[in-house]
Amino acid sequence: MRQTRTHRIITSRAGGLALSLVLALSVQSGCGNPGELSRADQPSRTAFTTTSATAINIDFGSSSLGTSQWNNVSSASSLTSMVNASGSATTVDLSFTNGKEFATAPNTSGTTSPDSALGIPASAASDSLWGSISPYNDSNPLVEFTLSGLDSSESYSLGFFASRSATDNRQTQYTVTGASSEVVYLDAASNTDTMVSTAAIKPNTAGEIKVQLTAGPANNNSYGFFYLGSLTIEDSGTTTIPTPTTPTTPTTTPSAVSIDFGSSSLTTALWNNVSSAASLTNMVDANGNATTVDLSFTGGKEFASTANTSGTTSPDSALGIPVSAARDSLWGSNSYPVVEFTLSGLDSSEGYSLGFFASRSATDNRQTQYTVTGASSEVVYLNAASNTDTMVSTGGIKPNTAGEIKVQLAAGPANSNSSGYFYLGSLMIELSNAPTTPTTPTTPTTPTTPTTPTTPMPSVASTFNIDFGSSSVTTAQWNNVSSAAGLASMLDVNGNASAMNLSFTGGKEFATSANTSGTTSPASALGVPASAASDSLWGSTSPYQDSNPLVEFTLSGLDSSESYSLGFFASRSATDNRQTQYTVTGASTEVVYLDAASNTDTMVNTGAIKPNTSGEIKVQLTAGPANTNSSGFFYLSALSIESSAAAPASSLRFLFIGNSFTGYNYLPEIFESLANSGGKNAVADAHIMYGQDLTYHWTNGAPAMISSGNYDHVVLQDYSATAWTSTREAKFENLAPQFDDVIVQSGGETAFFMTWPYNRDSNWGGTMDVIDGMYTSMGNQLGSPVAPVGRAWELLLATTTLDPYYTPFKSTDLIHPGPIGSYLTACVFYATFFDESPVGLPFYGPFMAYDDPSPSTTVTLSASVAQQLQNVAWQAYLSYKN
Repeated sequence: MRQTRTHRIITSRAGGLALSLVLALSVQSGCGNPGELSRADQPSRTAFTTTSATAINIDFGSSSLGTSQWNNVSSASSLTSMVNASGSATTVDLSFTNGKEFATAPNTSGTTSPDSALGIPASAASDSLWGSISPYNDSNPLVEFTLSGLDSSESYSLGFFASRSATDNRQTQYTVTGASSEVVYLDAASNTDTMVSTAAIKPNTAGEIKVQLTAGPANNNSYGFFYLGSLTIEDSGTTTIPTPTTPTTPTTTPSAVSIDFGSSSLTTALWNNVSSAASLTNMVDANGNATTVDLSFTGGKEFASTANTSGTTSPDSALGIPVSAARDSLWGSNSYPVVEFTLSGLDSSEGYSLGFFASRSATDNRQTQYTVTGASSEVVYLNAASNTDTMVSTGGIKPNTAGEIKVQLAAGPANSNSSGYFYLGSLMIELSNAPTTPTTPTTPTTPTTPTTPTTPMPSVASTFNIDFGSSSVTTAQWNNVSSAAGLASMLDVNGNASAMNLSFTGGKEFATSANTSGTTSPASALGVPASAASDSLWGSTSPYQDSNPLVEFTLSGLDSSESYSLGFFASRSATDNRQTQYTVTGASTEVVYLDAASNTDTMVNTGAIKPNTSGEIKVQLTAGPANTNSSGFFYLSALSIESSAAAPASSLRFLFIGNSFTGYNYLPEIFESLANSGGKNAVADAHIMYGQDLTYHWTNGAPAMISSGNYDHVVLQDYSATAWTSTREAKFENLAPQFDDVIVQSGGETAFFMTWPYNRDSNWGGTMDVIDGMYTSMGNQLGSPVAPVGRAWELLLATTTLDPYYTPFKSTDLIHPGPIGSYLTACVFYATFFDESPVGLPFYGPFMAYDDPSPSTTVTLSASVAQQLQNVAWQAYLSYKN
């Protein structure tokens, strides 16, 4: 019997993305007449021509420092009919048009000795207008002004100078946009001799060029101060602006979208910021233009709610990532082992490259595995520990036909941190035909070239069993894979040949010598013979003989209109954790985990997965995040493949909505595994947020999840304390019926999770009566079942020495469930939903157990303890029912 071990818990935590983009812009010129008169006085003016005398020079700063034939901008003013270098008025105006103007007090700490070759007087070089990323006095993080009255048939070069006495890096990013865009960078710190200029830029059709300023990616000042001292505008034929030095930070490519994951307070202009509680829609590019690209958390769990801010403050300038994006990140750990978000609104005809950066001050290995899935899949790895200069990127990945690319994050196979911490600081999305930042992944990525598909297998009720290991132990009507060979025309369980093939297509094959130390007594319910269970192909994340850290094979010849469920079994005599991670990718991707150590009775299986349009499903293996073996050994002994026609009846879908009482120890997954061990074909999802009541879930995505999830049963769990508070009517008795309306309209049934009192004081029973009354009353009102979990806890405490609060991780807080409490709770739900006794069910571990925020660990109850809990659950259910 298969037991599902997938992590499908979906919380309300959300994160976000940011985009940086550097485009080549063109600028247009205007015309004007001689003299320094206003436009009202001068209906026609001298044209802005190609001679150096017609360059327009602007001094940003204190008006008292204005120089003859230089136009002066103080913080509160715009300019009209600016004069050129010969003193003639032009049609060119300057106005602040978006964002905010500079801080009101100009900075006067610039150089008083600018290099004479620049042609900038000391009065213009010594003062500047300024802003900062972090709030400082009245500063602003983004400044924008527009030059208008330019000639749209001409091209213009803009030269920027800034100076501020300082020793840190105060790089400013100047984004110039007309008919095209360009970005240039200048470090103002103690600058005396450098001006940066754009190429020839045409204005837009309205004769305008827009200039945006913010801190550059190499800026390491703690506030992110940026400056503009002077601006020179010349027709592209002039030569008076000195040749600029090459910017230290390369620009990113057109159409790149940059996302900063972390604290919203650290958002950098033109980067999209994702904090833990938000998704993003219509993300902007680095030019400030809205796109159709959205980001939303769609599976697994979102990140921990508090961003990590211990990343580098000195990212390598070549990466093009500002300090504000590099130093903060969203993160997960064994407590939140899988994170998934989806990028939507992409062009399904294009290919995209995704670049990942993460940094966390640390000395151990904090490798993150990024699995990217669109029409194809790729996995890349990055060690965030004290990272300053490495970004990893995928090749060109096309979105699926809906224009979506899914990204899953987990601890990588080389991660040695005891909690399995993993991170994402920033993400850059670029069209794959644009050059990406050259990076070297810490672990080789896996090619995704598919094998040529064979004729699709007929859509019939077929099951296929594969024995991985020594060819000498092949079992009749099992297909055997030794290390050096794939399979063609595999046999189904009836001995019929099919079009299904297996071939190693990426990464590396298993070590050449099969392991034969698996169990010789597999549980009969699995249907795996001893000859298949006792041997396996294997690999390891650390070099060991001829092993490999990542293995990939492809199943081809499948029917792309069908769905398939894959069941994995592995066994190796051992006492440490030898968890294997199986990543299965067809038209969608799912990850399941199995600890092979002395395993005799557990198989993990995926849900229904469709092949890609070529009729292929790809399987990747590596060490799982909970693997504690020093070499990271992982295994595959047997694989069973069932088509949807051969699979059992449609899965029963359950959704658990609640807080830490539901989240601790992954209750939905324990219930799912328990139900499947009883042959129920259950799938359990969850919408969890610790410390929150049903009001939170109602306003943070639960109704939408119910409506779109096709759930048969939806479990509602509120605060225990709600039962005796004055807010009970407003928060529970009014809201539960609203949830019920959504659930029933979606074709499901509402169920209630009767919780337990917070502690075992002298009034435990009285408090339990109040909790019972709240849930029972609502269940009767709506005609909904109630799982009498609290009553089962009460019976357990009264009749056994077992403690549902007990946890092996830290002192019992007398509030949250320990592993015993969560397993008992799952047994009560089994009895409630199926009206069957859970006594004798074979599942009692291993399952992941934890106390937030402590690390997870794998727990297996003894058979005798499991049977006691099953009995108590059944007796409590019968007593409550009757």
